[in-house]
Amino acid sequence: MGDRYFPDQSNQEQVREQSKILDDFSNEHGLTFVEMDAHGKLRYCYQCSLIKPDRSHHCSSCGFCVVKFDHHCPWINKCVSYRNYKYFLLYLFYGTTFLVFELITSLEVLIRFGLSDNIMRDLDDFIPVAVSILIHIGFSYYPLGELLIYHARLVWDNETTCEQAKPPLIR
Repeated sequence: MGDRYFPDQSNQEQVREQSKILDDFSNEHGLTFVEMDAHGKLRYCYQCSLIKPDRSHHCSSCGFCVVKFDHHCPWINKCVSYRNYKYFLLYLFYGTTFLVFELITSLEVLIRFGLSDNIMRDLDDFIPVAVSILIHIGFSYYPLGELLIYHARLVWDNETTCEQAKPPLIR
């Protein structure tokens, strides 16, 4: 219907026939699948016209199915998936490490201010620095550090963002 497939509009006989076609094809080619769609048949991508492997999803931004799809990242303009998830995690880790290092080295200003003899005289110079450090913490470390913690938990659970949002249906 308009270049889209709507399985909810298929009757029970059509769903059984579609399921039989997909099962016969997978058995004929020696393919085994664990996941199924909401109708109990093998997952099939109607945009790519292919049977979807387990843990794969169609990316609407890229226009093809991606194995172990996590999300489409607008910062790198690619899908974060099986092939580049390690590099995405390294990006988060090194970025967070750099921001923590930068924050620790910025603490020198706070320590020097606390140890100075003329605190009231230096207060006018210190307030913009303190505000910039707080803005730095709020807008750089917090989102990137939290994203690193979130993805570390996903790695620990062997999940992707997409699978966490919608758990797969297992046969």
